[in-house]
Parts: sequence; C-alpha cells; structure tokens
Amino acid sequence: MAASVVLHGPQGSGKTLIAERLAKHLRLSRVIDIEEPHTVRPLPVDGALVVVSDLLDVRGFNARRIHITEALGLLGLKRAQDVLEGTAS
Repeated sequence: MAASVVLHGPQGSGKTLIAERLAKHLRLSRVIDIEEPHTVRPLPVDGALVVVSDLLDVRGFNARRIHITEALGLLGLKRAQDVLEGTAS
C-alpha cells in the first residue's frame, strides 16, 4: 500500500474538488479532509490522502506534502473547476 500524502493549499483553492481523483492517481485508498468534524486521529501512515489548508494541522505527521498547484499539474489540470466542467482529461 502507498504511503499517505498530504494535499495542502489555501481555502477555496479546489483541494476537495480534486481529492478523489488525486487519491486514485496516487493509488491511495481513501481521502481524509482534516477540516471536517470527527476527522480520524491519529492519521494513517499508509493509504490516505489527507486534505488540509494549514500544514500546522498535520505537524509531526511524516508524509509527502503536495501543494494544490503541484497536484493540478500531476492530474493535467489547469484549475480544479475543470473537474466539474468536464474539461479534465
């Protein structure tokens, strides 16, 4: 199973819109949005894409960090809204 990854970026940048697609791309089995109430703690070291706005929310969590702009590039997207508009490949 792949190691967990943290997706971070400002609020409203589209992290949640692309989270499922990015998790699939990275071969991760689930998405955990740290800003939702009742977030799983401790965070899993394997198999999860952890979505945060503030990296302080995952301080001490040793995982690869991917900024929203890098994630968009990995997915071949110019902007997160392309997922909604069906212009994503």
